Amino acid sequence: MANDDVLSAFAEAALGNDDDALTAARDQVAARMGQTAVQDSAAIVATFQKMTRVADSTGIPLDAVTEMASRDIRKEIGANEFASARNTPEPPLLQQVGARLVAPFMAPAMKLMGRIPKSWLARIYRS
Repeated sequence: MANDDVLSAFAEAALGNDDDALTAARDQVAARMGQTAVQDSAAIVATFQKMTRVADSTGIPLDAVTEMASRDIRKEIGANEFASARNTPEPPLLQQVGARLVAPFMAPAMKLMGRIPKSWLARIYRS
């Protein structure tokens, strides 16, 4: 994806504590994509932060699909140690087995979904 390197760097810097890194990342996005892209990127980062905080503070558990799809990465990055992880109960054994069977196909499926033209998705969701 074009510009994913500067957008990823901006998102990571926006969530960090290093003002110099954030300034550099912001400048890179602006240089390559323009000031509007900086504003749009900041809005997206803020929205994701907001949604996560609302979900955590209200105690919303992960849905079964998200729980299964994110199980390995949550374990790897230590997210299961966060207090909000208690909101999501351990799924039943059958779901756990299903998750293990489906897991190898999740990353390729997500990559394919990312290539679906937006116009097709709009038609799908309108029906």
